[in-house]
Amino acid sequence: MSYAYSEDGLIEKAAQDVLEELGWEVVTAWSSETFGPDGQLGREDKSEVLLQRDISLAIDRYNEDIPEIAIQQAIDVLRARIVGQDPGRINKDKYQLLKHGVPVSYTDNKGELVQKKLKIFDFRDAVNNKFLAVRQLEILGDMYLRRPDVICFVNGIPLVFIELKIII
Repeated sequence: MSYAYSEDGLIEKAAQDVLEELGWEVVTAWSSETFGPDGQLGREDKSEVLLQRDISLAIDRYNEDIPEIAIQQAIDVLRARIVGQDPGRINKDKYQLLKHGVPVSYTDNKGELVQKKLKIFDFRDAVNNKFLAVRQLEILGDMYLRRPDVICFVNGIPLVFIELKIII
């Protein structure tokens, strides 16, 4: 079977075209992703799901005069795994962080404790956010290596997982 009649040629490329028409940047990661801070997506390895580089840039863009330690604290809160809690509750808690901001505290240059909620998204003007769709991103979980067809990230947060199939 030629490439033109493969799953990639028939539907993944079509999905990419639609996403690009909607203003998404689309990249393919499978077998070409490089790792590290200067890598294609900024991931250290395949176990990272959040794109920390993009999250860091978004936090810096939407929150004035935030020190690097506060940005890293916010990323750590977003990455935190909650063991033993109901998955529905975990999703609701993470949703609240994304919607209302991630609480951080740090000491400013005057020695005073500052507590803020850091914004991750620009809800007022969507074009200010980074929309990135990654095709064939390998993710190493606790038990398996997965490779969804498309994962859509907004400011480094994976929000949409797409699995495409040909039905004959």
